Amino acid sequence: MPNTASDDHIGEPRPAEEEPIPIPLGDEILLAFSRGEHEHAARLAKQSPVEAWYAIEPEQLAAVLRSAPQVVSRSPTLRAYRLLLEGDAEASDPRPAATGMKAVGETAAGIFGARLRGMVRQSGRLATRAGSLFHGANVLFDDTRGWRLFLSVQSGINEMLEGEFREAIIAFGAARQSPPPRTLMFLHRDAYVKSALIHALFGDHDVARAELDVAASLPRTTSWAEPGVSAHAQIAEAVLCDDAGLDASLASLERLQIAQVGEMWPFWLEAMLQLMLRTGRVTEWMPRVLAVAASTPASEKTEGFGATVGPRIRTLEALASEDYARAADEIARAPEDQVVVALTQAMVDGSVGRFEPAISRLVSLRPKTRRFPRLDVLRTLLIAAAVLRSGDRDRARELLAGIADVDPATLRHRVIVIPSDVRDFAVQEVPGWPSDLPALSSSERSVAPPRLTARELEVLRLMASELTRDQIANALFVSVNTVKTQQRSISRKLGVTGRVDILLEAEQWGLLN
Repeated sequence: MPNTASDDHIGEPRPAEEEPIPIPLGDEILLAFSRGEHEHAARLAKQSPVEAWYAIEPEQLAAVLRSAPQVVSRSPTLRAYRLLLEGDAEASDPRPAATGMKAVGETAAGIFGARLRGMVRQSGRLATRAGSLFHGANVLFDDTRGWRLFLSVQSGINEMLEGEFREAIIAFGAARQSPPPRTLMFLHRDAYVKSALIHALFGDHDVARAELDVAASLPRTTSWAEPGVSAHAQIAEAVLCDDAGLDASLASLERLQIAQVGEMWPFWLEAMLQLMLRTGRVTEWMPRVLAVAASTPASEKTEGFGATVGPRIRTLEALASEDYARAADEIARAPEDQVVVALTQAMVDGSVGRFEPAISRLVSLRPKTRRFPRLDVLRTLLIAAAVLRSGDRDRARELLAGIADVDPATLRHRVIVIPSDVRDFAVQEVPGWPSDLPALSSSERSVAPPRLTARELEVLRLMASELTRDQIANALFVSVNTVKTQQRSISRKLGVTGRVDILLEAEQWGLLN
C-alpha cells in the first residue's frame, strides 16, 4: 500500500482505486449471524471492534449484539456499543469499569453518546482520556487495531464541534501520521476532508484545495461511513467555488439532507451562510438558509460551535436590514467563548457606535485568528470599520492596504463579509481593492435601543440605585447567581463591561427612565 501518512503527498494526488476496498470482517460477522452462530458473530466483532463498527450498518450491528448477550456482557466495548446503538446515549457515557486498552472501546462509545446529546465538551474529555492510553504506542505500525487512528479523528471532530479549530487541525494531522489498516483507509480520508473543511471556511483556500485533492486520491472502502465523508467533502468544495458558481454551490448544499451531513451540520450551515454573504443577496437567500437551519438538531442544550450558527445567521440578517437592536439580541444568545461569536459581536458594536469595545475585543482575538487567514482578515476588516467610523481615515487606509497586499483572487477568497461603508472607502482609497465585493449595509447607530427583558430592566435599574448584587437578589427574590446571569446578559447587549460603563451606556439609550 502506498504511504499516505505524510503531508509530503499534498499537491501530488494519486488516482483513487475504482473498486472500493472490502472489509471482510463485516461479511464474516453477518454470515455467522445469518447461520444462527450468534455468539461467534459477536466474538468476531469483539476481536476488531473498530472494523466491526464501520463495516456493518448500525441497525445490523445492533441486531448482532442483541443476539449474543453473554458475549456482550463480558466485553466492555460491545456492551457500550449496544447501549449506544439502542438509543441509550446517556447510559453509554462511561465511568469505565475496564482498565488499559479494554477501556478504550467503552470510552469510544461514550464519545459518541455525549456528542449525540450535544455535549461536545464532555465528549472531548472522553477522547482525551482514551487517547492517553496510546502513549508509547508504535508510530510505524498500528498495533492498536485501528483505535489510535480512530481516536485521533474523533478528537479532531470534537475540537471542530467545540470551535477549537487550531487543535482540530493538530488532531487531524496526528491522524494522518497514524498508519491506517487498509480496511480503515476512509478514516485517513476523513482526516484530510475535515481539515480541508476548516481551511475552506476559516483558513487558507489553497491548503483546503490541496487537502481535498489528496482526499480524492485515496481509495474508498465499503464502509457505511464513506457517504458521510463525501458529503463533508462536498461542503468544502462548495465553499471553494468561484463567484460564477455561487448559486449552483448554494443550491447543491441546499439539496443535502441532515442524514448525509450528520454531526457536521453546524459547518454545513456555516458554508451556506458564507456563500449567501458572497452573493450579496442576503434577502433572497436568507429564508432558504433558515429553512435548512430548521432541519438541524440544534437545541438549547447544543454546545460549542453548533450553538453559534443560528444566532449568527439571525444577527447577520438583522444587520443586513439595519435592525441593530435585534442584532444585539440575537448575538447575545450565542456562547461568548467562541471566536466567531466575538467577531460578530464586534461587528454589532461597530455598527452602533461602540467603537472602543469593538476594537478592544478584536485586538484581543489576534492569538485565536492569526493561523486562520479568513478569520484574521475579517478581524482586521472590522477593526478598520471601527477606526474609520471613529474618524481615523489614515489608520483605516493602512489596515485595508495590509489586507490588499495579495493578489485579487486571494483577497476575494479571504473576505467572508465586509461592511458596505468600509468596502466603498477601500475602493476609493486603497489601490487594487475590488469594487464588486458584496457587502452588508451599515450605519453608525441604530435609532432603537438594545432590547432588554423586563427582568433585565429591573436589574439594571436596581444597579443604578447603588444596591449590591446580594441586595438586588433579595429585592427580586432570586439567587445571586441569577442576578449574575442577568448582569452578564445586560453587559453583552449593551456592549460594555463594568458597572459604571453599563450604567453610562444605559443612560445614553434612555433605559434608566
